[in-house]
Amino acid sequence: MDARTYLVFGGLLATISSSANGSLLEQTGYRINILEDDVGPTVDALMNLCNKSPPGSLFAVYSVSGSDTKSFNFTKTDENSCNKIFEIKLTLTKPISSEVVKKNIYKCVPFLEDPSMFNIYKRIIIYMVSKKTNVQLTKMNFNTFVLVTDDLTNPDLWKDIATDREHVISVKERDKLLKLLERDTRFGKCPLDKFFTDHIGYCQDCSDELDSLPEECYYYGQRMKPPIPETTSPTPDYTTSPTPDYTWILYCSPLLLIFIVPICLLYKRWKSRNELKKASDRIVSETCLQNI
Repeated sequence: MDARTYLVFGGLLATISSSANGSLLEQTGYRINILEDDVGPTVDALMNLCNKSPPGSLFAVYSVSGSDTKSFNFTKTDENSCNKIFEIKLTLTKPISSEVVKKNIYKCVPFLEDPSMFNIYKRIIIYMVSKKTNVQLTKMNFNTFVLVTDDLTNPDLWKDIATDREHVISVKERDKLLKLLERDTRFGKCPLDKFFTDHIGYCQDCSDELDSLPEECYYYGQRMKPPIPETTSPTPDYTTSPTPDYTWILYCSPLLLIFIVPICLLYKRWKSRNELKKASDRIVSETCLQNI
């Protein structure tokens, strides 16, 4: 059976299996670099991934410690084949060699040396890290996940390595991981800035289709979006005096009419009475003087 026949037959099995186990993941190749030694969370996460993946999915697992790598490969044929994951032996020597990790990744991208192998299989890169992980990695232009095995690691430390911030996921976030894999396992034959053309059989630049980006160019389109500018408050100008604000008069005018006018009327009435009293007293005084 040649590669093309295998992919067609395997794709049919993948569709049947994914429907049976409720997963919408498609057949793909996982290149997994374990850069920590948390055995429990690591094995649990990989078993869940394998169980949800359809038959024909390829697993290349590397446990990297310092400059040493322990690896094994297997193809999922049924649920029992996932038990291969229990053979993982995890040790950790720091720092981890970035060149060793890069070498492991490049094994899954045959088109770097042979472009005719574009259409052989899809691939997804996974790094498994924790607070103990000490390695300098560079972003690669493929579908890339970073799975965090502890609760103390800041996900933002790994966002520049993953496809985007959403691809940095705790191993506890199973539903989120599977949701992203539903999209990503549909593609992955090409780098993120290219898309695969079945009728031609090779990867084409997403930039050639800017008017109507293919769905496979989704992450390329996200990267091309202009950044949202941050909103900043204007800096106060202390060199000039502020303009007086007299708008309070407009709002206070009704209050002035309600309270001040009655007071003025009362004062006027009081003043009139006072003047009448003074006039009356003056008349009485003059009358008394005349009688004397």
